[in-house]
Amino acid sequence: DVTEAPLYKYSPAIDYEFGHLVVSGKLDYQNPGQPEQTDLSRVSIVPIQGWIRYPKTDPSNINKKFPIIVFLHGNHIGPDPSYQGYDYLATNLAEQGYVVLSIDANEINNSESLMGDASSQTRAQLVLGTLDKLAQLDEFGGAGALTALKGKLDFSRIGLMGHSRGGQGVNLAIKFNTTRYGNDISILKKAMVAYPEQFTKYPEFVAAAKLETDDALLTLTRDKNINFAKTTDSIKPYNFKAAITLGATDVERIKGITNVPTATLLPSCDGDMSDLQSAITFDNNRFSLQHDSAPKYQILVRGANHNFYNTVWTNDDFRVREADQDKPIYCNAHRSNTIRQTESEQRDMGRFLINSFLRYHVGDEQQFKAYWNATAQLPSTACAKGESSCDERAILTVQKQSNKLIQRFESNNAMSVNLLGGLNRFTGFNPDGMIACKSYLGLKDADKRSKCSSNVIPFYTPLTPPYADNGGLVSFPDQLHLFWAQPNPSYQLDLAQLATQDFDSLTFRVAIPKEIGQEIIVELKDLEGKTARVNASDFSDALYMVPRKKQNGMPLQVVAEDEQYKGRPAEALNMISIPLKAFKGIKTNYLKELKFVFPKEKGSIAMNDIQLQKLRS
Repeated sequence: DVTEAPLYKYSPAIDYEFGHLVVSGKLDYQNPGQPEQTDLSRVSIVPIQGWIRYPKTDPSNINKKFPIIVFLHGNHIGPDPSYQGYDYLATNLAEQGYVVLSIDANEINNSESLMGDASSQTRAQLVLGTLDKLAQLDEFGGAGALTALKGKLDFSRIGLMGHSRGGQGVNLAIKFNTTRYGNDISILKKAMVAYPEQFTKYPEFVAAAKLETDDALLTLTRDKNINFAKTTDSIKPYNFKAAITLGATDVERIKGITNVPTATLLPSCDGDMSDLQSAITFDNNRFSLQHDSAPKYQILVRGANHNFYNTVWTNDDFRVREADQDKPIYCNAHRSNTIRQTESEQRDMGRFLINSFLRYHVGDEQQFKAYWNATAQLPSTACAKGESSCDERAILTVQKQSNKLIQRFESNNAMSVNLLGGLNRFTGFNPDGMIACKSYLGLKDADKRSKCSSNVIPFYTPLTPPYADNGGLVSFPDQLHLFWAQPNPSYQLDLAQLATQDFDSLTFRVAIPKEIGQEIIVELKDLEGKTARVNASDFSDALYMVPRKKQNGMPLQVVAEDEQYKGRPAEALNMISIPLKAFKGIKTNYLKELKFVFPKEKGSIAMNDIQLQKLRS
C-alpha cells in the first residue's frame, strides 16, 4: 500500500521559474532518431516552469538527500494548467521522501512553430533542460522556499512519469540522455532572422539577431536567462532509475530504450489514444541490447480512460453519442453495470501503480518487489470501495532480461522448431488455423508491413475513434495465432532436456481479441516421463476480457450478459505466469516437454514470448 503512514510532511506546491529554454521540434516526426537541429522553422523558446513539492525535514538533518521524480503532461486545452493535475501523486510521493517536479509544457502545446510537436522531441529537451537547472539549484540554492533544496537532491536516483505525448517525451529523454545534440546561439540567430514571427514575445532579441555580430544577442540571452539545450560533450548523462508512461503516444516507434526499467500503462478504454499505440513501445523494447539488465513492464488497466489520471483533465475522453448511450458499447460509462472505472477509482489504482513502481525502482523500496514481479495482489486501497481485491482490473506483464526463451515466433521456421532446437507439434486445429505472423519491428518498413496488422488476419480489426466499439489486437510483435472448432486441440513443444535451475516461473503472453473467455491447460513432462497439469486461469486474469472475479467455471464458461461484448474490447498480449512448483508430482529441474491444451469446444487465441523467468525470489 502506498498510502501508509507518511514519513514526512510535504511542502506546499511551489511554483518554479528557471528561465527559458531554446528547443527544436522535428518537422518529419515519422523520421526516427534525433537529427541535427537544422530546421529553423521549428526553433522556439519555452519557459522552464512548473510545480515542486518536497519533504519537509528537521533542519538539523543537513546531510539528507532525496530522490527526484519528474512528471510531464501531454497535449491538452492550452489554458488549462495540466501540470497541476498530478498533485495527488506528488503529495503522496513527497510525504514518503521524494522531491517531485511537475513540468508545465503548455508553451509547447500552444506554439504555432512547434505545431504541438507530435514527435515530442521538444518535450524530451525540456525534461533534460529542467534537470540541468535543477542541478544548479542543488548546487547554488534558489529564491525563496526553493533554497531549502540546496544540497538535498540525489541525482543518482531520478524517476520519470509521462502522460500521453509526455510519455513519448519521457521515453525520448531516456534515449537523448546520452546523445544530446543541443542548440547554440547561431541556430537561435538564424531562426530569428528567418522566422521573426515565431519570436513576437522577444522583439529586442530579433533586433539583436539582425546585427552582424552575436555579441548583443549573447548578452540578452544571458541577462534574460535564456538557456540552450546542452550537448553531450558539455554535461554528464543523468542517472535515470525508472520511467512509467500513461496512455503514451509513440509516433516514432521508439526503439533502444536500454538500462532503465520502464513501465507502459495501457488504459483499455482510452478514447484519445484508442489504438493504445504505446503497446508497440513495450513490444519494441521488451528485449533490448544483450547487456541491458533493466526489466520492462506493461500494465493493461481494464475500464480506465485517458484523461482521469490527471485531475485537470475532467472530460471523459471515451465519447459515446447520446443516441448510443443504451447500446452495449464495452467502454460506455453510462450503462448500468458498466465495466468503466470512476474518476476516483481510476486515480486510486493509478496512485498505487505509478507510485509503487517509482518507489520500487527509484527508491529501492523492496516492499513493492512482489507486486512488480507479478507474484502479489493489488492492495485493497487500489480497489473500488468495499472490494478487498481487484486484480482483474490490472493485467501485469513483466519481461526480465535474464530469461530462457523457448519460443518467440520471429524465425522463419518457428512453426516447426522452437528456440531450444526441439520440434513443435500441433494437433486438432483448423487446417488453416495456425499462423505465425511477423511484426517487422513496429510497422516502420513500408515494404514489409506486419502480417500481424494486416486486415487479412482475423484478429486485426482497426479501432474506430471517437466511438471505438470495434475491438482489435493492439500488440503486434511476432506471434502465433491459433483457431479451432473442436475441444482440446494442443500445441506441444519439445524442450530438449531444458535445465530450470536459474528460473522459477513459466511465463507466456496471450490475447483473445475475438473471445470473452478461454482456458488453457498447461502441461509439463519431466525426464522420467511423468506429467503435471494446471489451469492457466488459476494464475492470471488475462483469459477473461471483462473485469470480473473468477467464479462459476470462468473463464471457460462465459457470463451470459458478457456475450454482448465479444470482439469489442481493445486487447493486448498479456502475461500469464505460473510457478514451476505449481506442477505437482514431477521433477521440474529438467523438463522434456511443454504442452498447451485448449479445452473449449471452439475458439481462437494469440500467443508469444514463451519462456522461463525468475520472478519469485
